[in-house]
Amino acid sequence: MPSEPQRRAWVIAPQVGVDSQVWLWRQILGLRRHRPTVITGEWRNRDTFPLSGIPYHEVPAIRRSEVVWRRWLGRARRVAHQNFLAIGEVDLRKILTIAEAEPPDVILAQFGHTALRMLPVAESLGVPLIAHFHGLDLSSSLRNRWYRWSLRRHAGRFAGAVVVGSHQVDRVIDVGVRPDRVRLIPCGVPTTELPYRQHEPEGPIRFLTVGRLEAWKGIHVAIEALRILRSEGVVAFMDIVGDGSQLEVLRAQSDAAGLSDRITFWGSRTPDQVRSHLRASHVLLQPSLTLNGWDEGFGISVTEAAATGLPVVVSRSGGLVDQVDDGVTGFLCPEGDARAFADRMNRLCDDASLRQRLGLAARRQAEQKFDTARLIAQLEDFLDTTAE
Repeated sequence: MPSEPQRRAWVIAPQVGVDSQVWLWRQILGLRRHRPTVITGEWRNRDTFPLSGIPYHEVPAIRRSEVVWRRWLGRARRVAHQNFLAIGEVDLRKILTIAEAEPPDVILAQFGHTALRMLPVAESLGVPLIAHFHGLDLSSSLRNRWYRWSLRRHAGRFAGAVVVGSHQVDRVIDVGVRPDRVRLIPCGVPTTELPYRQHEPEGPIRFLTVGRLEAWKGIHVAIEALRILRSEGVVAFMDIVGDGSQLEVLRAQSDAAGLSDRITFWGSRTPDQVRSHLRASHVLLQPSLTLNGWDEGFGISVTEAAATGLPVVVSRSGGLVDQVDDGVTGFLCPEGDARAFADRMNRLCDDASLRQRLGLAARRQAEQKFDTARLIAQLEDFLDTTAE
């Protein structure tokens, strides 16, 4: 029998149970050598993302935005230590009360913003804090001077930092984390739960996108690529899974391009429903963009698709270049280049053997480099190192 975990890890996150952050839920449930306690601003979609008996506490201040006048008052109070995101005294005492019953040995703070908020908690308890960076917290968020100033002044006080893409290593060092305290550990996917599909679905080629419908995800590029294919006589369809501020804009683009009979918008879907879409598709597309300072940290949907044996066509955005071996597991395209996407998509439409070859290589890469269990083990090794 496995031994009982000896150390308690607090996992702190603004939200748990968000469809687009399934990696967080998997990470919490996947810890084996640490007993997790979840402290979050909000636990959403509890039926879809159960915590299976793991202790949790909802502390709204972890994600709550202050009204404007309180925000400025709080900043004035924090001028002395210049951590403008630090949690306030009242909420600090609430969290320290939790520690009386469930004292942590290490704190894993999801996102740089959360790490700064929780730094006073960690230092009050005398335990190490690991900042787990993902995407916006090392890209577009750095345009916010209050976050940027706070991070540059205090990141050196983190016991360690985890990043999910190779392009983030230099960034996190640049904001002040010591190089020997940085680990590159991608989010990963549970490859044992995503069986390789040896046979393709019948019918016309179906392309799939999965993700938030925001401008930086570049879904409009995929729609334009499909329009190009249709203009060249290629019969193909697209399923768009996800929701966001660009939904109506993308619907209008689809209608204007004469693609309403070729594109289906599905909205948000559960993890099981996403897997059904993967089984019904031939190719996954992720045309993410570097926009307003934001770039992709790690594309979970890309590796989920790869694990099932789907070839992928993605842009050269952020961490996506770590996930796709161009011409071996899928194709990389210049950001925003619908013509390049259309050309690769057309190649895959025409060549079933190419789809099978790329898909098999993608599955092998997912098993070797991006399996959740392996990557959580690496994370726990790092937690152990900082807690010793």
